[in-house]
Amino acid sequence: KISYDAPLTEEMELLAKTIEKEADWKISVSDRDKANGIGNAFDKNVNSYWHTSYTVTDGKITDQVKPPYFITVEFPEVKTISGFNYLPRQDANSAGVLLGYRIHASLDGENFEEIFDGTFSYGSGHTDKKQKSASWGNTEMKAIKIEFTSTVANFGSAAEISFLHDTKRDKKVFN
Repeated sequence: KISYDAPLTEEMELLAKTIEKEADWKISVSDRDKANGIGNAFDKNVNSYWHTSYTVTDGKITDQVKPPYFITVEFPEVKTISGFNYLPRQDANSAGVLLGYRIHASLDGENFEEIFDGTFSYGSGHTDKKQKSASWGNTEMKAIKIEFTSTVANFGSAAEISFLHDTKRDKKVFN
């Protein structure tokens, strides 16, 4: 397992190939609100987003499911994945923005092993809305699970998620 807290280097970004959602992917999520399902994080529309559920009573949030949250993508066949891109929701609200995460891989779609963990930083007040990327090097998998371990305000959200192929570990990565 490797840990990571640095952005992709310019060289890594040039080498990376983005893998966008395909129609035969099976995508599931541990929690979502009724209006913002997980499909929004894979629809290539930066203005839509997935968000976790919460209850509002008298104008105040009275209940919510707290992290961890899990997004699982099962591919029809084994793919080589080397990282992922995460775009935070693009509106003024930063609730749900991903801070800490773990990546789990599976060769059979059922048994997962943690292969990577890391954190993303967004600056003071979590105002940076730029895409974040993480890279662990080419790994074969039939399914990937992204675990949101910590988030802004204990919600989960994502405007877009895609995967990477042919990136390498950054020198700042350690075992």
